[in-house]
Amino acid sequence: MADVKVNPFFELVKEENFSKINVDSRLKENLKLVFYRIGLFFENNGLLDCKDYDSFLKKYLLDDSDTKFSFVIKRELEKESYAGVYHKRNNEIDVTDYNNINSLCHEVVHFLVTHDSNGFSAKVSDSRFFNEGLTEYLASCIMGCDNNSAYFHEYDMAKFYCTLVKNSFRAFLNDRFAFSDNEYAPINLMHAGNRFDNSNKKDDLEYIQKELMDNAVKDLNVDTFEEYDRVISAINQRPCYDIKYAKIIFERVTDKYLSNLKLDSEQYMNLKSKLLEFCRLSNNYRLYGDNSVAVFDIEDLHIAFDPKFEHYGDFPSGGDKENGTITVDYYGKIIIICHRDKKYKIDMNKANFRQYDRYYTNAYEYLSREIELQQSQVAENYGSQGSTR
Repeated sequence: MADVKVNPFFELVKEENFSKINVDSRLKENLKLVFYRIGLFFENNGLLDCKDYDSFLKKYLLDDSDTKFSFVIKRELEKESYAGVYHKRNNEIDVTDYNNINSLCHEVVHFLVTHDSNGFSAKVSDSRFFNEGLTEYLASCIMGCDNNSAYFHEYDMAKFYCTLVKNSFRAFLNDRFAFSDNEYAPINLMHAGNRFDNSNKKDDLEYIQKELMDNAVKDLNVDTFEEYDRVISAINQRPCYDIKYAKIIFERVTDKYLSNLKLDSEQYMNLKSKLLEFCRLSNNYRLYGDNSVAVFDIEDLHIAFDPKFEHYGDFPSGGDKENGTITVDYYGKIIIICHRDKKYKIDMNKANFRQYDRYYTNAYEYLSREIELQQSQVAENYGSQGSTR
């Protein structure tokens, strides 16, 4: 990696350098702002040394050569519903609206990630699903906004991946996934993304999520309770609820953590039971925050209601005959749910409301103390054994 002494993006927006860029005059101010925001975000997040950006920007934006890049406006793209397009072969970014700064940033991220990426191994840019999702998520972080594109599922899954996996942006800027397995993991993820592209089915989206969690857990070293809580909290921000598979992942992470503690079998199983209950509380806390809710599991539907009958979690799915619906009798406090052509009645007069933020906080504090106490006892035992030898 290059020894970064100055921020090359801040140097780029200086007039003596920026004036050398091939850019439509109507795009100049917004393009300058985009590069400035990229430089600021990269500097604040330790990303400036991901590659030699000074040489990269000079080669493709400032030096006069066949590889010099251009930024142009093409209104005809609007007919195809494109806000912008990055053309690697044409060395060009086309945008339809010079005022759409978020779209411009999205295309510039494509340029930064992809323009010098020519490896033969599997790359993020080989997958439309992950390439667009990670590009939009990184662009939104740079510009300080939410998703401004039509890549809803792609964005949500990219955000989950970046929450779960450390150094995800650093790897992405080099057109890679942040997994130790840099051959099979990307290929499996790309195949999963392609399946969803072709089907747009929930099952295929859940499979992408499973692949992300599987590969992330393989690389984890969970050696503190704080790291354990971070990982569980990240898992509980998954886009698809899929609690059955989440429980499998919870157990894997818990076993990884417990393997780092010197416990006998009885202590191991006792603490494992408590940690898995903590996972459940953390899951509900991430779903419902500080809202007081009653939680219901109806077949594959996980849904909750607060005392005002607002719903949280899943929404009922439609079937062959009827759409998924929620009907409320406010006077009788009865909720009728139509899910997959079946109707279910919930009597809210008998509902058990809980605030899971309190349960989660109490469980965190209790487990922190218990684990600290157990580890101090283990240390004392090892110390006493050593003194008798």
